[in-house]
Amino acid sequence: MTTLRKEAAQRAKLEKAIETKFHEESAQLNVDTEKKLQAIKDRCTTQIVSLNADFEKDKKRLEGQVQAQQATLDKQKKEREEQILREWEEVEKEKTDDLEFEALSAGESLNQQKEDAERKTSRLIESLDQTIEQLDNDLKKFQDKLVQWNVATASSLLPTAQENTPDEEFTGDSVHVEPTGPSLPEGKELIEYLKTLIEELKNDAKAMRALPSVRWAFSDGVTASIIITPCILAGLLAAAVAVPLTMSESDLPITIIAVITGLVTLLGGLSGGFFWQSGKKKMARTELETRVKEFSEKRQLLTLCHTGCLDVIAEKLERDKHKLDKRHERDMEKKHGGHAAGSASAGSKKEVAVATLQEKYEAGCNVIKDKRARGLAVLDETYPPKIKAIEAKGREKIDAIKADCEEKQKQFAGAKDKRWQEMTDRWRSTREQTDRIFSAANVIDSQSFPAWEVLSDGSAQLPETTPPGIRFGHLDLSMKSIDGGLSQHASLNSFGPSEWQQPAFIPCPDQAALLIKSTPEEKEAASSLLQAVMLRIASGLPPGQSRFTIIDPLGLGKQFAGFMHLADHDELLVSSRIWTEPGQIDKQLELITEQMEMVIQKYLRNEYRTIGEYNAEAEVPEPYRFVAIANFPANFTETAARRLASIASSGARCGVFPILSVDTTQTLPSGFTLSDIESNTTNLTLKGGTFTWVDPEFSKWPLHPETSPEDKVFTQIINRVGQAAVAAKRVEVPFDRVAPPEDKWWTGDTSKEINVPLGPAGAR
Repeated sequence: MTTLRKEAAQRAKLEKAIETKFHEESAQLNVDTEKKLQAIKDRCTTQIVSLNADFEKDKKRLEGQVQAQQATLDKQKKEREEQILREWEEVEKEKTDDLEFEALSAGESLNQQKEDAERKTSRLIESLDQTIEQLDNDLKKFQDKLVQWNVATASSLLPTAQENTPDEEFTGDSVHVEPTGPSLPEGKELIEYLKTLIEELKNDAKAMRALPSVRWAFSDGVTASIIITPCILAGLLAAAVAVPLTMSESDLPITIIAVITGLVTLLGGLSGGFFWQSGKKKMARTELETRVKEFSEKRQLLTLCHTGCLDVIAEKLERDKHKLDKRHERDMEKKHGGHAAGSASAGSKKEVAVATLQEKYEAGCNVIKDKRARGLAVLDETYPPKIKAIEAKGREKIDAIKADCEEKQKQFAGAKDKRWQEMTDRWRSTREQTDRIFSAANVIDSQSFPAWEVLSDGSAQLPETTPPGIRFGHLDLSMKSIDGGLSQHASLNSFGPSEWQQPAFIPCPDQAALLIKSTPEEKEAASSLLQAVMLRIASGLPPGQSRFTIIDPLGLGKQFAGFMHLADHDELLVSSRIWTEPGQIDKQLELITEQMEMVIQKYLRNEYRTIGEYNAEAEVPEPYRFVAIANFPANFTETAARRLASIASSGARCGVFPILSVDTTQTLPSGFTLSDIESNTTNLTLKGGTFTWVDPEFSKWPLHPETSPEDKVFTQIINRVGQAAVAAKRVEVPFDRVAPPEDKWWTGDTSKEINVPLGPAGAR
């Protein structure tokens, strides 16, 4: 493809160069010819100068007059157009300025009216809040009295702070609160109802304070009377007892009797008074509790009414603002309509003036043109006949020069055709050579990798030699996708096909490793390609020359179970099972690494660069080993990943190759990067169901991946490969290969040991 690209680019370059040179030579010939023709024309012109002098003089005079008149007319038109435009622009500017001033004034007026409405609303809300706050302050003092009097419902006299505070501060937006009590008036009546309710609450509070039971039960004067009255009565009664006893000269202790009498009277009076007052207090508390409960409900109604008033006020403010906006919009629409009408009128006047000017200008131009035409007609009737005679003679000479030019053009065309033929011959040779290479690759592909059905029925022989590559699909190639591949000249495109298919190979046996990147959604497609490539390896390499270790942690061997039929024929052809667990994977990679060490030390040593070179000379070649891994790095430990990287970098020399699919969404083991493997593998990517070959050249072409046959055909192929591998293990070495030369017969010594040759060791 590189040669084809290079030659296509060279051919396209030559196509352009040949045609460019031909056009340049032709153009130069035309230039030279034109120079000669011009010289003749100049000589002819010189010969008629005397005739033309007067002719040109009269024409110039006529043209000068015409141009002067036309310039004057153009200047007058331009000045008048500028004047019309200037007058129209002045009118437009004046109207626009007036409209902008009116719009600005109207906007400022609108803003002022809105601010006035908001200030009025704020004063109304503030007045309501102050009235309610003053009422609550008075009620707070009365509530303190009720608490002092031990009225059970005193705490419910005033609503809590949460109940008394509206959910939202007034911001000019309506806040709607659902009432939980009796239905309230609406609109302006709600505000009047609020004021009435405030007055009712004030009157109710005064009425509770003025209750007779409250005055009798909690009055300080009543309490003082209860204490003072018994004291006075006790004193009077003691005196009344003491005076008679003193006058009767009785032997009884007068003072003691008087004191006892007074104390009994005092205690009895105080007990009776406080008992009476206690009853009064109980009656008063009962009555107050009832009144306070009713008052509390009315106070809660006040809170709801207050919240509703805020909604009403906010809605009123919004309606007022909306009316102002609508009125402003109507005013501005009216002003804009007037401005548009005025602009249209001014524009119409301008168009009429311009049209009138244009008519006058065209009429003036026509007059000037008529004058010029009449003058030229007179001059043409005088001078042209003489000039035509001289021109006729000049044309004869010109015809001779043109004939010479045509002859040289034919010579240039002949040289062009010769170079074109040379280019065509080289391009034909390149196409035929590349076609032979592509055809040879297709022949190798068809011989080494026949159709699955042919392999399964035994009509195709299994290979005896290792192919140069392992087929994993085919590419759709096209000349139109190569720069310069298709020429504009159909004859250059007839030396080979414009579109064809070529097999896609993994290099074998030097670097038969494959890596496929995919996502979890497309892992089965990637595994299917791995399965097909493994089947091509098993059937494309000589029997017994391929061995497989299969690792499938996620699929659990679902797509690779068919390869286990190989073990039915020879357990060495495939691992004893498909490995899935981390420990198993690590162990198998360790065994593969040990196998590599054994190959290097036992077979390669310092004699062979690769196992392929060794097998080329060995009578018993060492099999190639393939490590098939699906959905890497699933269940791979850091150690297993390092071993895989080592196999990828060093395994090719030992005939060990990884073929794996990689889940790009999984996190790679620590210290491991895919570049450790990618540099030693043929790399593919699978995205959106499309495989792409990661290669500077092949990534440009559509890749169609290899597909596995149906299960029945698959099993038939695997069994045939297994049977052939068993047969291939029977290696017969000729006797003369291991026997000593005939002149050495019967010359050995068996006194110490007996050496019997069993067969060759190593490659030689």
